Amino acid sequence: MSSCAQGVRGVDCSNVGFYSLRLPSLSSRSIVPHSLWHRVSRDVLGKAFLFTLLLFVAVPAHAVKCIQAGYVPSEGAVDCKASTIIDDKYIGIVGLSSPNYLVGPTPSVSQAEADGIAFAENRYSCYVGTEVTQDWTPLPWGDTGFDANGRERSFRPWYKSYRSTYRTYNPAASNVCGTTTYTWDWGLRRDQWATCPGKYYDWFRSSEGGDDTIVCWNTKPVYESCNNLVANPISVASGSKIQHEDHIVSNLLLLSWHYKSSRNLIEGSVPAASASSIDTLAFDDRVWRHNFDKALKFSTTGLRPVVRLIRPDRIQDVYFIQVNGQWQRTTADHDKLTEFPGSSNRWLYHTDDDSIETYSATGKLLTIADRAGRVQTLVYDLPVASGGDDDPSTLDTVTDGTGRQLRFTYDANKRISTVTDPAGGVITYGYDTQNNLVSVQYPDGRSKTYLYENTSFPHALTGIVDENGNRYATYRYDSQGRADDEDHGGPVDHFNLAYTTDANGSPVNTVVTDPLGTQRTHNFQTILGVVKSTGVSQPGGSGCSAASSAITYDANGNIASRADFNGHKTCYAYDLTRNLETARVEGLASSASCPSDPATYTPAPNTAERKILTQWDTRFRLPTKVTEAGRETTTVYDSHGNVTSRSIKDLASGQTRTWSTVYAYHPTVPGVLMQKIDNGPRLDVADMTTTDYYAPDENCVGDPLGCRGQVKQITNALGHVTTYNEYDANGRVLRTTDPNGLVTTFSYSPRGWLTSRSVGSETTSFDYDYVGQLTKFTRPDGSYVSFEYDPAHRLTAIVQQDGGRLTYTLDAMGNRIQEEITGLGGHYIQRHTFDALGRLWKDIGVYNDTITYSYDAKGNLTGVDGARTDVADVTSHSYDTLDRLTQTLNADGGIVQVKTNALDQTTQVVDPVNQATTQTVDAFGDVTRTVSADTGTTNRTYDEAGNLKTETDARNVTVSYTYDDLNRLTQKQSNQSGSPVYQYFYDDCGAGYLCWTWRNSTLNNYFNYDAMGRLSYRLDFGGVGAYSDYAYHPGGQLATLTYPTGRSVTYSYDAQGRISQVATQPASGSPVSVLASNITYYPYGPIRSFTYGNNQYFQLGLNLAYRIDSLFDGPVFNGHDWNPDGTLSRLGTRRGTQTFSIPYTYDATGRLVSALDSGAGGYGSLTWAYDKNGNRQSETRNAGTMPYAYSPPNWLYQKGSETRPRTANGNTQSTSNASFTYDGFNRLATSQTASETTTYTYNAL
Repeated sequence: MSSCAQGVRGVDCSNVGFYSLRLPSLSSRSIVPHSLWHRVSRDVLGKAFLFTLLLFVAVPAHAVKCIQAGYVPSEGAVDCKASTIIDDKYIGIVGLSSPNYLVGPTPSVSQAEADGIAFAENRYSCYVGTEVTQDWTPLPWGDTGFDANGRERSFRPWYKSYRSTYRTYNPAASNVCGTTTYTWDWGLRRDQWATCPGKYYDWFRSSEGGDDTIVCWNTKPVYESCNNLVANPISVASGSKIQHEDHIVSNLLLLSWHYKSSRNLIEGSVPAASASSIDTLAFDDRVWRHNFDKALKFSTTGLRPVVRLIRPDRIQDVYFIQVNGQWQRTTADHDKLTEFPGSSNRWLYHTDDDSIETYSATGKLLTIADRAGRVQTLVYDLPVASGGDDDPSTLDTVTDGTGRQLRFTYDANKRISTVTDPAGGVITYGYDTQNNLVSVQYPDGRSKTYLYENTSFPHALTGIVDENGNRYATYRYDSQGRADDEDHGGPVDHFNLAYTTDANGSPVNTVVTDPLGTQRTHNFQTILGVVKSTGVSQPGGSGCSAASSAITYDANGNIASRADFNGHKTCYAYDLTRNLETARVEGLASSASCPSDPATYTPAPNTAERKILTQWDTRFRLPTKVTEAGRETTTVYDSHGNVTSRSIKDLASGQTRTWSTVYAYHPTVPGVLMQKIDNGPRLDVADMTTTDYYAPDENCVGDPLGCRGQVKQITNALGHVTTYNEYDANGRVLRTTDPNGLVTTFSYSPRGWLTSRSVGSETTSFDYDYVGQLTKFTRPDGSYVSFEYDPAHRLTAIVQQDGGRLTYTLDAMGNRIQEEITGLGGHYIQRHTFDALGRLWKDIGVYNDTITYSYDAKGNLTGVDGARTDVADVTSHSYDTLDRLTQTLNADGGIVQVKTNALDQTTQVVDPVNQATTQTVDAFGDVTRTVSADTGTTNRTYDEAGNLKTETDARNVTVSYTYDDLNRLTQKQSNQSGSPVYQYFYDDCGAGYLCWTWRNSTLNNYFNYDAMGRLSYRLDFGGVGAYSDYAYHPGGQLATLTYPTGRSVTYSYDAQGRISQVATQPASGSPVSVLASNITYYPYGPIRSFTYGNNQYFQLGLNLAYRIDSLFDGPVFNGHDWNPDGTLSRLGTRRGTQTFSIPYTYDATGRLVSALDSGAGGYGSLTWAYDKNGNRQSETRNAGTMPYAYSPPNWLYQKGSETRPRTANGNTQSTSNASFTYDGFNRLATSQTASETTTYTYNAL
């Protein structure tokens, strides 16, 4: 324990700032106008201090003691002297507007007094003398704000009172002083400042030493930003080991436990009793606390009353100090504490998520109300007969507004023994002699064990043994009790932390070595007592050099700017009263500075810069208006913080779309919903969805409490109702019924894991190990897949029912460095390597074909170097300052350019032949206009829900669409003459299903469905009705398909659920013909072999890269060789009795450029040339070349001597021997040659 931790009294803090008052030269006869002087408030200085001169002189010692929260002060500390502040500034006499005096050297006490008496002597004529009426006396210590390090400055003035006597002066009597006397009371003032040293950030006056003693204590340095977490996790600044575990999840009743090593590693040796005035702030010896184990501790002695809120789920607890009668956070955070003296509910704590916690006068948590008003009530004083323990100090029950309850019991040492969930499941806790939580037994009887093996820190969590009996985690600590090393399941997920602190113990930086051996340095700054990250430095990786990120903060500790690893900046502005972001500017270049006022800044044109403005609800920490470039989003909330409307406005067009919601709450149970009606944005239909909830006093089916407050039914805009019929006591749904009466049931393990889901008569089941990892997934047909894990709880294998196995080899970070497939003759291997930053670096095939990836410092993919070694097959990517793709450079030199607007919407793509496609995108994300050299101009309109209403192509043909209340397409038609009108009808064959379609008011298709919602038959009208029937195996695999002719095709399946045989039979029923049988598969791959109905054999051979090596298809044989990039390099084929080898070559982008089939009956030599877009420029067959011409560059208009004119939207109109027409939906309508015309007719699908 440090000497400061032990405390100190009587430390000399006299080295303070002193100032002298420089007076003008005044003669004994000079007169200072009385009007220049102002009285000092009698309420502050007392009657004796009528006038005051600022003469700053040496200040006597005062007592300061420095402690850490919870420690008993003792003698002997040597490093707790209060540091002082010397403010060299322009000052004057208090209350005197003129003259002012410059600060001078510190005078001695006697010199200061002599200067004051000299001033009094010249104050009035006929001076007699001056006497001391009160010696130097201090006022109590008070606040003067904070120093540059966020430490509060303590201030108090000292006063010495004087009385000067004068005789009356009579100018008419030749300047003779009379005999009558009068007096002038005045005083000297000297100011004393002190600030607590080092890590002691806060202070208050102690009752032990009187007004002359202040206490410095370390409430502030322990605060950290919650994002300062690394590893599994550890607070990277303080070294505190954090562990969060959920033990009960029951609708709103969550029981979670939180471990913080710093709580007891630092403060575990606090004596159990102390006479200190701040005893109530001391910690107890519990390093584990559950989420209801919150409490309020307070001390109201002395000048600085202090409240500490114990927050199990935070890295550190929360402190408030009293300022002007109000409780104020010691850091610039968002929560609020209000005191109601004399009330049984004395304290109200408003959290930063708008929840409200109520505490008793003794600091016990009584209720928790979330933003919506839903309340959880905590009871401490239940008698034994009612399930309590007759002990008002222990929590007996937690009950929500629906009556669900958690019940607690305790052992003889008042430690939690059991917690019972609403369903009756019991969790049992065990402890060691040090009061450490050592075991938790779950309702399924399995236990998890917590280890504490560090003898220097007996409360330090050093390991966890999971429910499978495996040591899952190991944690290690340095000599100061900071977690500095940890791993999972042995030598994986291994992190090491090395800490650096300043002389006061405040974090400076921490070097974190991750499981790959990569070191990152996290840097810190203490701002207003809060340890903040100022950035992280990282080493180089694939494609990038070492880099650093940086963070700056404003006066309240809010993030003022961020610079990412590429140096690109985001700048912020805040409402400093509530510390809510009001403006941000993103996408600033690394060389740019943050604007002085982000809210008024105008983003630079032709850059990625953008500005976002945010306004906030006055009641909740919820945004009400977000303004971006071109879009404004407005949100309105009710008194429960639920969204009542959300509107998006396109600032360019003025169009607004609004979604609204109406809520109905239970009249007596706060915050419990009874109904919610969501109204969509459309104005032409009533697109409303109604959700009804069970009442909080409902007598539920199954369990009396299970359904309370839960969804009862959901009714869509067309009245289709989905019902939630039954819940278990923990609020998990057990049975639902869809609008067609299909019932789905669910079952769960004692731990709450889903174990089965039955839809109708078909059941899917799920098996788990004792930890809760899914180990087996069984389909309704009985086929299953199994999963395996390592002791670190990482997936290592997926095993098929037939033994096919996909095995993952993982590195220490959990990256998959090898995937291997084995089983049933198949074998596949793929390897991967990762760079120092954990990014995929290389994909390495089994034949050492390697693809290499490179990145920028931010992690954006900047390059892909393909597997080929004969060409430079490298593709490069560039990004803007918002990490959006701007350019791709292909291996052949072709460049694709991309433009993106401030809403991250793509507005233009320029292809490698410099042809631009531009599109106009509105604020809703709908593409309203596309201009392309390939398809011309297309215009679109949309309804309020974003459904496409009209689309007009470059031919000036418009297709119109209509929709029903559920936004399903009901009609589409074209304005082109002769085009059909299609209509779509739903729900008569089953709610939610497409039942029939019409073409030009004539029935076109009819569909029906089985009880599971699968298509059971369809009727297609093409002059005559044509029926097709469908039957299924359990699980949904197609069993039989019957065609309109009556012929049926039957499918059989293996144990893995894959097709094993296909057979057919005519309408007469015989004979049955097997089309394919004995179908086998490679594990996790394609078909391996099968037998045709004519007994011909098909076999596919794969190499270790799962590429086709050989193919036997009856008498046909092909052999395949491959390039490293997966393109076919050579095809070996047999024609008759001869075998031929056909080589293929490719350009750098993988386009086929040549093929040579020189064998008998072969096609000879073929070569192709392409432009940068991949359009074929020519084909050379043996000695002859066929040129291709394009106009515009992507429209083929000539092949050889043949021309191909096109329509305005790019359809081919004619070739040398045929002409083509297209219908109003841009589909081929006719194909006409000199001898015949072919007409194409389409159904509505």
